[in-house]
Amino acid sequence: MAKTTGAQSFVETLQHYGIKYVFGNPGSSIASILDSIIGHPDVNFLLGVQEASVIGMADGYSRATGTPGVALVHTTPGLSNSLGGIYNAYASGIPLVVIAGNQDSKILGRTAFCESPDITAIPRQFVKLSQEIPRADRISEILARALRVAMARPTGPCFLSLARDLQTEEVEMELGEKQKDPFSTFLFRPEAAKVLEAAELLAQAVRPVLIAGYDIAKDSAYQEVVQLAELLGCPVFGEEITNSGGLNFPTDHPQYLGYFEPGLEVIEKADVIMVVGKKLFAEFAYSGKPRLPRAAKIIHLHESPWEIGKLHAPRVSLQGDTKSGARDIYQALQELVHKNWAAEWAERLAERKEEVRLYRAGRKQKLERQAAENWNAVPIKLPRLAKEIAALMGPGVTVVNEATRSTAALFSYVDFHDPRSLYSCPGGYLGWGLPAALGIKLAFPERKVLAYLGDGTTLYTIQALWSAVKYHLPVVAVICNNASYLAVKAHLNILGGNAAQTGNFEGAELTPRVNFAQVAEGFGARGYTVTEPDQIGPALKEAFAKDEVTVIDVLLDASIPAPTR
Repeated sequence: MAKTTGAQSFVETLQHYGIKYVFGNPGSSIASILDSIIGHPDVNFLLGVQEASVIGMADGYSRATGTPGVALVHTTPGLSNSLGGIYNAYASGIPLVVIAGNQDSKILGRTAFCESPDITAIPRQFVKLSQEIPRADRISEILARALRVAMARPTGPCFLSLARDLQTEEVEMELGEKQKDPFSTFLFRPEAAKVLEAAELLAQAVRPVLIAGYDIAKDSAYQEVVQLAELLGCPVFGEEITNSGGLNFPTDHPQYLGYFEPGLEVIEKADVIMVVGKKLFAEFAYSGKPRLPRAAKIIHLHESPWEIGKLHAPRVSLQGDTKSGARDIYQALQELVHKNWAAEWAERLAERKEEVRLYRAGRKQKLERQAAENWNAVPIKLPRLAKEIAALMGPGVTVVNEATRSTAALFSYVDFHDPRSLYSCPGGYLGWGLPAALGIKLAFPERKVLAYLGDGTTLYTIQALWSAVKYHLPVVAVICNNASYLAVKAHLNILGGNAAQTGNFEGAELTPRVNFAQVAEGFGARGYTVTEPDQIGPALKEAFAKDEVTVIDVLLDASIPAPTR
């Protein structure tokens, strides 16, 4: 066995498992690991100047590559700053491994500088594994376990704490033969009998509906789900706008009807609803109303037993990854159709597709009318901004979305058909979007990456611009600047209380309005301020043409609807 230090064994283990990048914010507690990374040619350290940005970059990189994102932070204060990002990864099932340095093990328990009484308790409720590494000769073993546990289904974040003295201890280690793809074994198929049961239910359905969830994007199951939907010819809805984590179905597909909302006529008429890779439900707020029609038979395919039957008891439960599950159901359904329904299947498909066509046509007409009415409005209205972005979308463009109140316009007017063209985060901890865009750009250097951000969310992690400039990650950040926490402002308006009656939305106004173009220039990025609708297109085109970190600050209309009485 080769002799090395604990820190070097840590870095060698990362390299053995194919980890190319470590995102971090250093402290003295991880200095030895940082020193070992600096001397290693195959593992690269990317600095973030605040931990929320660090975790966001690791998260975005992991989402884009499907491999573990690794983040390295200082002890208790650094870990505490990381919690929001860890929560986002937990909510989305992102396989992060976050490592915090800890005080020297010989003084732990003495309330030493930056010591926590139990550092592993800080993130425990949001991670699959939270462990203090007890010995230097177990660093490699436990790090390897964390990487594999993060990638095991259901995927999610893990946390390790590593005392600073263990990093400098001499250890013996043997990694064994390097695997070509160490995480490829974690796909698992649903039970064959359940697959056949689901196929039989779909074959007999009169008005089936498919709801596509975020796991489709995570599992790269895009083509399999499209193939299944086309065999059924049924309406397809994406996951709710607040829960969507990425592109689950091509939005320009003729069967796609937008994002799921309870009470839609097509949903209410369905006799069979197949839900693929989606939680039923991650509720945004209590409504007291059923989100799915009680009469409909539910087929639920999901990787987590916790999610299956959590709120809605399915007629058929399938635990497995969406790629294997969708493919197996397609094959079983195709055999059943050929055997029992061949004569009438074409007629069924024609009826379903015509209904979907009419629905899509009506929806498009309504959206185009709204865009036309607001085309030249000043302050700028969201439909104009979204359609200008749509005009620049192409096969090499990725949009990273974190614009809470402006998301609906983006999803309404921009079509996405490449699985790598859209990423969102349903976690709810703000500030994910800008650093995540950097991680995604690192994963896809050949693609144009546009971060579509709210002004409020951007302020949480604006310092990610520093990392973007330092590492030349030329993202284009479009800031939807309405000078407010508009989601909160709208809710205050709906309440109809003091804020709505007086027009004083204290706590929800971001005034004075931040000049993000000037802020960007302070970080060494290029900045544009857009106040007129005709400025949007030229600014976007120029930003896309340049190989620079760019911020386009779009001053939007901040008005909200009158309160509902």
